[in-house]
Amino acid sequence: MRLRRTPVSLFLLTTGVLFAVTFTIFVIAERESLLTQPEPYIESLKRTGSASHLIAMATWKHFLARDPLCRGAEALVIGSSRVGEVDDTVVGTSVCNLFIDGLSAPGFTRVADDLPPPAPGRHPVMYVAIDHFWLWDKDEYDEVDLALLARSRTLWKVWAVIRTLGFFNMSSLRETVRRFRDEGSGNLYYPDGHLTHPRYHARKRAGIHADLSRAAIEDIVSASFKGRRVREAHLRAFETGVRHLAEKGYAVRVYWNPVPAPYIASARRHFPELFQEPIAIVDRLATTLPLDRYLAGDQTLDSSRLGCTEWDYYDPSHVDADCLRRLYRTAFRDVTATPTTRVGADGDATTPRTNT
Repeated sequence: MRLRRTPVSLFLLTTGVLFAVTFTIFVIAERESLLTQPEPYIESLKRTGSASHLIAMATWKHFLARDPLCRGAEALVIGSSRVGEVDDTVVGTSVCNLFIDGLSAPGFTRVADDLPPPAPGRHPVMYVAIDHFWLWDKDEYDEVDLALLARSRTLWKVWAVIRTLGFFNMSSLRETVRRFRDEGSGNLYYPDGHLTHPRYHARKRAGIHADLSRAAIEDIVSASFKGRRVREAHLRAFETGVRHLAEKGYAVRVYWNPVPAPYIASARRHFPELFQEPIAIVDRLATTLPLDRYLAGDQTLDSSRLGCTEWDYYDPSHVDADCLRRLYRTAFRDVTATPTTRVGADGDATTPRTNT
């Protein structure tokens, strides 16, 4: 029996040692992202201007929302990765960008709760950029992360390493090696919360743009819409978040994130009811909310209506900063609070009204 067990034991031992070694290499290589605490990360960004590594995004934005830089901004942005590139050059004034990858309605409420009220006499503009998946996806917030940061930074570092086991695999290791070889992830993160994609923009300036095949677009549409349904709890979360922001003193402006026209065509073709239902629901709900301005889905969702072209697509579901600038310059010409106005599908403002 002992002879039969020996090969198995050796195999398990070898496998365990190999895993431990590769995992250690991964943690050491990614230590800046995994073990940097949010306050030092924010201060480092302010000092150096940008960084190629990213810490846990929701944790970073939780602390950034309370930072003086964010509290002094004239405009704030909340949304998913689709607004990641929104900065002062897009909006036209100082910005605090609180985007979080994959953000949906429950996460939006969480960010709204994180934000302190503006200083007396100030009414910063809050841009809330919504997506279809806001009404069905659930954000994965690491409650343990924030709890340990508040209780023990040492325990937090231990947890930061342990939680890595949840996503570590050979693909993660290969990506780490690629980043090390290419000197970074290809993204840059800035003190105001936004990011840029330098390689993408360099290729764009050189006349090279992504080849967004129909298959690639339909794959990402299917991943976003297939098997989904609008959740009442998410709708209530969106409403609660808007009301919290308005009660705190922010001038809330809500719009639908622009996406490439082929993305919309695919979604309408394969998921017509699920595509239209969230738009219709939010359009109706907007009439009851304390909004400074609401842009209907038909106004901003189709990026081609903003003058954006296939050269302005970062990938099959994201438009780039150039397209977003067109949105803000045409739909939002100022950053000061104005009488509540709803912009209809034809782009014309209706009579100002007071929401209830």
